[in-house]
This record gives sequence, C-alpha cells and structure tokens, in this order.
Amino acid sequence: MIKASLGTATQLSETLNLSASNEGIFAYLGTDFSTPTTLLTGFFTDDPGFGDLTGSGLTLGTDAINTDNNEDVFEFIGDRSTPLTPAAYRSLLVDENNYAVQGGSGDQSMDGTIPDLPFDLTPFTLGNQTLPVVAEFSSTIIPVQENAGAFQLEVTLDTTPSAALTIDVNFRNDSSAVEGVDFTYPTAQTLTFPAEITSQTISIPVLHDNVADPDTYATFELTGASSGLSLR
Repeated sequence: MIKASLGTATQLSETLNLSASNEGIFAYLGTDFSTPTTLLTGFFTDDPGFGDLTGSGLTLGTDAINTDNNEDVFEFIGDRSTPLTPAAYRSLLVDENNYAVQGGSGDQSMDGTIPDLPFDLTPFTLGNQTLPVVAEFSSTIIPVQENAGAFQLEVTLDTTPSAALTIDVNFRNDSSAVEGVDFTYPTAQTLTFPAEITSQTISIPVLHDNVADPDTYATFELTGASSGLSLR
C-alpha cells in the first residue's frame, strides 16, 4: 500500500510488495513510467536485479539507497521535526542507520516486532537548516614500526564544506606510548579545512632508540570542533 503524508501517491496495481532481494522502487517526474523525465530517488532491496544506476542520474548513498541485508520490512525512524532543507533530509533518507528493519519468513508487518503497521506518516518539517559536517579519523588503528620515522593522522569530512572549518587533534594521556619518548607531539594541533577541502593530515615523528620495546599504543581524539562541524 502506498500512502503520502503530503500530496498524493498513485498505486497502479492492487498490491505493492517488494521482495527482500533483487527488486526496487523509483520516484520520478513525468507522465509515463517507461520514459520518466527525471528520476528523483530509488529504494532497492539487496542488489537489485535490474542492473546498476548508470545513466539514471542517481547515486547510491546520495539520492538512492540499497538495503543489502535481505530484510523484509523497513520504516524510517530518523529525524522529521528539525526544519532541515530538502537536501539535508535526502541525506537522512538514504542512510540505512535511520531505518528500523526486520527480516525472516512469513509476514512481519504486524507481528508485534518493530517495525509494524501502521507506519509513522508524520510530515517532515522543512526549513533552511543543514546537517552539520561530520569529522572523523580516516583510520581507527594505524600500525607503526619504531623505525618508520613518522606516521600520518588523516582527518576527513563526510561533506564538502562551503566555508572554512577547524578542529583540534589531541593526544590522550591514558595511552601506553609516552610523548617525548616514543613520538613527538607536545601540544594539540588545530586542523583547518578551507572551503571545498574534505581531508587534512598531521605527520607525527616517531622516536627510534634502537632498543627492542614491547608494543605500545597512542590514542588521539578530535575536540574543539568549530560551528557547523560535529564529531563521529
């Protein structure tokens, strides 16, 4: 069944049941489904059997979503109340983390386990707010040999910023490696991401004493994000 919280939705047949794999549904502009003017989005189940999205104008993770866990029931449980721009909501809608899902045999749409019918049809609140840019380390673990000379800490942004953003990279003192003995990083460093730049790297010198030492670890964290930047 198709329902719309705003406007109308047309169902061309009595039933609309997507298989848990190899099927999909598109939203489009146009008067004929065989020759759409513009494809707006797509929702696909576990590697759709109709091929890739080449020539469609859609990109997985940007304006289309492919669920790859062989699930049967999906309900969007993400934010609807923040006055976001349509583009910001689109980012939420193509993120699998914003869906409650269930799979298995039989009909799971009304079995007492979330998600169940009736689904939430609360309209999305539109406005001019955008989602914050998210910063994170590109790698969570970086193996380094003592004779490496240095290692690189890369921080990436999940969205291209329209203005400069800054963030601090701090060494945590609960690490087993010792600053000034195992490596050199006397003070926190601030990374600046100019507009349109999504990656910055810090090079940290490793101190080599030619003595066999047990393995140690150094932990770094991101803090002090500027306005418009959040941490993951």
